[in-house]
Parts: sequence; structure tokens; C-alpha cells
Amino acid sequence: MFGNHHFILYTDLVNTIDQSNFQLAYSYTAHRPNLAFGVFHFKNLYYDDYNNYYFSDRVYGVQGYVSYPFSKFTRLDFTLSQTTIARDNFDYNGLPNSTSNILNGNLEYINDSVIWGIVGPVSGHRYKIALEQSIKAVKSDLSYYAVEADYRNYWHFWTRYNFAFRAGAAASGGPDAKQYYMGGTANWIGPKRSQGDVFNVKDIYLNEIVVPLRGYKYFTDSGTRYWITNFEFRYPFVDYFKMQFPLPMTLAQISGALFWDMGMTWDSARDSDFLSNIHLKDPIKDKSVDGQPYIPRPGEMLGGIGFGPRANLGIFVLRVDVAWATNLKHFSPRPEWYFSFGAEF
Repeated sequence: MFGNHHFILYTDLVNTIDQSNFQLAYSYTAHRPNLAFGVFHFKNLYYDDYNNYYFSDRVYGVQGYVSYPFSKFTRLDFTLSQTTIARDNFDYNGLPNSTSNILNGNLEYINDSVIWGIVGPVSGHRYKIALEQSIKAVKSDLSYYAVEADYRNYWHFWTRYNFAFRAGAAASGGPDAKQYYMGGTANWIGPKRSQGDVFNVKDIYLNEIVVPLRGYKYFTDSGTRYWITNFEFRYPFVDYFKMQFPLPMTLAQISGALFWDMGMTWDSARDSDFLSNIHLKDPIKDKSVDGQPYIPRPGEMLGGIGFGPRANLGIFVLRVDVAWATNLKHFSPRPEWYFSFGAEF
């Protein structure tokens, strides 16, 4: 109806406007560079179970977006965002309320030629190189930069089998350099954390969780640099399953995956020792005091190996993973279980 003019509105209303969430965007696509502009407002209530208090964040701001496609599969995206976080603290020893501002630009070169199956990509490749920079024009409370890269390739064979490979790396610097937290999987239902003090403004709205690194809890290790590698062999698992009791349910084409994840985070102060840190620890020197099998620890290479089924339930993909932490010489005594939503990487 509007041709090259597109309007998008997401909203819910909760009591009053300042308690509600909405996002309004307009895009213009008549020319090769696609242009977009948007405003947003979100109200989030949190419970800090580490410091035992409640707080709410009112997040609002504006965003501009330019996308220039070079071909059907390759484009250059630029996003400029101004975000304000107004935090109200409740009953925590008189902790004052605060307001933080983040102004940043994000430039991304993207190539994406994957073919999708019912639970994730099955063929093709995709990669992204991104540069993120805080901007001191106007008001911004954080000063940082980050360079990030992500590459994924998918090989399809024997009709319904495929192999997936992913490699990613990033580095951040500046007075408020981003922290990359490693461990866990995306959209984990009932997640577990290795550390609890992760509720400051920077943790929630700037720092990133690097996944999947299965076999570990969220926030197992952190640093201003990281690398991660994932290997997955994906195969048909159950073609057809029908159940009548206690609930009528029919599932078809459930797939499975065997995976091997590896990754590491470190800080810029440790750059000179980076190569010496990438090795497998001596199992004799690194025995636990209880004589239990060795579990990789923060500050060294983390590895995870396991398997699990995936099912497309119509409105979402349900993933189940069982993973053991390993340093390739020893395995953790017990696996970590993951129930999560969303397509495979």
C-alpha cells in the first residue's frame, strides 16, 4: 500500500506509557541504499540475586540505519544508536538511582548465502566483519571500540546429512572495553551462571555472551578478546513420532547433532603470553584435590563435546544438548544439560 515506505510498530501496553514497551521504525527502500530510522522504549524489571535487591531499567533512544547491498548475498550495514538507561534501585542500602548514555556506531560487512532446513542452515556459507565504536559527540558515558569477525560454513551430503563449521574472534579496547563472557548456549531455558555479579549497565547492555560453548555455565570465563570454534555433524534422528497419552502429539523429522566446541577469552594485558596459554594443561600437575577428573578452568582453553536432538515444533525450534567439559585428555565427571529455543547456528 505504501510502496517503498515501510512502517513497523511493536508494542504492548502495561498500566501506563512509561511502563510499556514499544518500537517504531520507518524505512525507505526506493534506492539501492536502504534507509531506516526508529525510536524505542522498554521497561525491564530485574532481580539481582547476587546482591539480593530489585531494580528496573527504563531504556529508550533513537537509531538510524543504512544498508548498501553489493549483490543478493553481500551488503554493508551502518547503524548509529543513542541509548539512555535510567535505573531505579529498590531497597538496597540507599543505592542511588542512575542514568547512563551510550552512543555508538556499528559498521558491518556481511555475506550470507546459506540455504535453510527445518531446524537451521544446511548448505552455503555466511560471514560478518564488524567494527563498533563509541562516539563522544553528544553525551556518552562509555568509551570503547571492538573489532569482531564470524565465519560459518555448511556442507550438505547424503540428502539429509550436513556438517557445520563456525569460527569467531573479537578484540575490544578503550577505557570501557567490552567484556566477552564465554560458556553456555543461546536461549537457554533455566540457565546456570558461574558468577552472579553481572547486573551492572555495562554487563546487560554492552558486554556480550559468546555461545555456543557447551559443557559450561554462563560467564565461565571473560576477557576483552576471544576466539571460538564449533564443529557439528547433523543427521536425521527420528522421522516420525506420534503419542496419544497423556497429550496427543505428533513430531516429524527430528534431527540430531554431534558437536565439539572450543574457545578461549583473555585480556589485552595477557597478549604477550597468549601463545603460551593455548595448550593442554599437564594432567599430572593439574589434578583436582579430590582426585576427580580434571575440569578446564578459566584462563585456559575451554572445550566441550556432546550430542542432542532438535525438533521444529511449528512456532519454534526446541534443542536439547548434553555436553561434557574437556581438555581433550580428561572429561568432566558429569555432563551439563541444555534445553533451549531457536535455530541452530
